Formats: sequence, C-alpha cells, structure tokens
Amino acid sequence: MTNEEALKINAEYRTSWVIARHKEKPLSEEAEEYIDGKIEYHNIIQNALKKQIPEEEAHFFGDHGFFKCKNTKKEIRYPLLSFKDLDYCPRCGQKLDWSKE
Repeated sequence: MTNEEALKINAEYRTSWVIARHKEKPLSEEAEEYIDGKIEYHNIIQNALKKQIPEEEAHFFGDHGFFKCKNTKKEIRYPLLSFKDLDYCPRCGQKLDWSKE
C-alpha cells in the first residue's frame, strides 16, 4: 500500500466518524468523547501520512548552507552538510524530494 492509498483510506474512516458524530442525536457524553477521540486520532494519522509523501521539490539556495521547506515556508540553515543527504526537513519532518535539483 502506498502512502497516498493509506491517506485516502484514513480520510474515508475519518469521514465516517464525522458522520457518526452528527448523525445520532443526542449522544451520551461518553459517546461524544469516544467519537471525538477517533476523529482526532485520524487527524494525527492524516498529518503523519502527508509528511511521508515527498514534497515535489525542496528548494535549495546556492552554496550558502540553507534551503527552504515548502511545508514550513522557512529557511532552514544546516552546518556544512550536503542538504541532499537530508531525507526529511529537520524542523517539521516533511519528506523531501531532491530529484529536481
């Protein structure tokens, strides 16, 4: 299973919990907390899976020791290492794709 497929399946499960949350009224407080927990659980999974799908292009600026992650929108400075050795942004964990550089 690819990350993209897992992302789609997780989104479908999350949607089913959102529907369940709003379909049955009134819900007990315990049931609401349970469903809200499930929704939050799937949100966390969704965010983690998105970070495993490489950014199509990580921006690297010259030889000056910094690149810009598309996820954080911030310049990341890294001491005297080849940025292309980094598979993930050290700040946010987004998987990087250097193939276009």
